[in-house]
Amino acid sequence: MRGNDTFLQRLQKPEYFFQPKKLLQRLLPASPPAPDSRLIRLPWGMELQINPREDIGHAIHCLGIYDLPVSEALWRLLEPGDRALDLGANLGYMTALMAFRVGAAGRVLAFEPQPAVYACLAENLRRWEKNGLSGVVQAYELAISNIEGSVQLIVPPEFAANRGLAHLARMGEPDGIPTVTVAAARLDDLTGRDEFAVMKIDIEGHERQALEGATGLLAGRRVRHIIFEAQEQYPNPVSQLLESFGYAVFSLGINFWGPRLEPASVAASGPGRRWLAPSMIATLDLLGLRHALGPRGWRVLRGRAPGGKA
Repeated sequence: MRGNDTFLQRLQKPEYFFQPKKLLQRLLPASPPAPDSRLIRLPWGMELQINPREDIGHAIHCLGIYDLPVSEALWRLLEPGDRALDLGANLGYMTALMAFRVGAAGRVLAFEPQPAVYACLAENLRRWEKNGLSGVVQAYELAISNIEGSVQLIVPPEFAANRGLAHLARMGEPDGIPTVTVAAARLDDLTGRDEFAVMKIDIEGHERQALEGATGLLAGRRVRHIIFEAQEQYPNPVSQLLESFGYAVFSLGINFWGPRLEPASVAASGPGRRWLAPSMIATLDLLGLRHALGPRGWRVLRGRAPGGKA
């Protein structure tokens, strides 16, 4: 989908304006093809092993970051000592951001069911121990759903180019697509009575089922903010379920100078970002959400919190 944008449109991104080295890298003559594996230093200093030939790795390689509006929202909504949930952790980019923000006193539960991708996540977790974050992240090789047991994970032909596309089998799935058997669990069975500041869900259309397995968390008002990929236009099954538990739902968008909350009916992926699915955010603390996302700027790109603190 990147090919649908002109070269100038691709340059009209805050990631380049606030990170001039990335813009210079983009404008230089094309370099030899990137290797299959590369170690990248994220804006906040943590290292991440990526594959620059794969979509998510390519974005991080070019921009230093992935999915800017979601990254910025997580950065602003998490504080030291918080707990967070990452459903669909992939290689660990969002997990790394969460871990850095909650710090040694916090906790992040990360879930990734695809065995090869989980192996990459586990390798990155070992790398973060030198950042003083040993024990902060608890990773599970699990699919989060409304059932417990073995399930079939579809591995589509596009998986090699985008390893975020593996998904649990759906009704009407074509025959002959490769699958792998993975373990599934309910979030309510894994979280005890813990309370969480943020849950991020990106599990390729299985978001509703994951939340159905977390009704104890939702009914107990133990997750303050939930960020999820909008697979369908609002109102959709995910937004309707969350609203039934008292959440207010918005679209999460951006302009050049910062994140913004939009009416839920707006598909607010941001200009020049048609390759990113729109994200939504559900909250039990509307005042706190508006206070967090209101100020202009991109703190995540600088790796700094308000007042210049990391």
